[in-house]
Amino acid sequence: MTIDAELLQVGGLTLRLYHVAVLVNVVASTAVVYWAGRRRGLALPGPWVALGMVVVCIAGSKLLGSVIQLVHFRGHLTSYYLFRDEGFTILGGVLVSLPVGYLYCRKAGLSFYRLAVPCAFGLTVFTILQRLTCFANGCCFGLPTASPLGYRFPPHSDAGILFAGVPLHPTQLYTVAVYVGILAFLLRFASRVPSRPLFGAFMILVGAERLANEALRWHANNDVVLLAGDWVITGHAAIALGLLAYGLTVTATDLRPPARRSAEAG
Repeated sequence: MTIDAELLQVGGLTLRLYHVAVLVNVVASTAVVYWAGRRRGLALPGPWVALGMVVVCIAGSKLLGSVIQLVHFRGHLTSYYLFRDEGFTILGGVLVSLPVGYLYCRKAGLSFYRLAVPCAFGLTVFTILQRLTCFANGCCFGLPTASPLGYRFPPHSDAGILFAGVPLHPTQLYTVAVYVGILAFLLRFASRVPSRPLFGAFMILVGAERLANEALRWHANNDVVLLAGDWVITGHAAIALGLLAYGLTVTATDLRPPARRSAEAG
């Protein structure tokens, strides 16, 4: 049995082992958000807030994935959005979660960055588990390579169908390695660094990782590309640049010496 194996079919819908793996990832990341919030003394009203943020993140990842590949989804957006297991992008989850989380915190009287740090833990764990799932599924793969790191994906997978027998960059595993480091960073500094600069640093790491990963990933012809002179930038790379800039702004603001901040405020 592979990660692509069919478990159940009802009408036109098929439940695959891949879907079960994603559900496990959701449950695990929800538990991590709740645990990290309690660890930081955040009084979350039960695990439902944690689950809600994870669901919002997934919905945002699907929405942005659909927008970025709009040419492919044209005329089929509703059915694709609701019923297919392709077209997700983790960056979409980040983009949608930021304003939704901010609005929730305003309504609930919570500090946005105090909630953002537990969500960063959850997103990190979800990314690690999901990229392992993607590797097993043969999706979100990299470009052909002659390096020793190249991996030949199974012939039934997307990567194996498009590049039969060709070694590809296992970009999913590159992301896993980086996010394991990010998780270690969060665990090390969560109790030592204030929430705002810690979350800013997290955004810097997320943006930088995706920028580097984009250079090695295979992109379908329907990916949105932005032209900047002689540079071709994918939609994902543009978003990663935005997250990187946001993280730098947040972190730089909080790391300025207190005397300088007071002088500028005056």
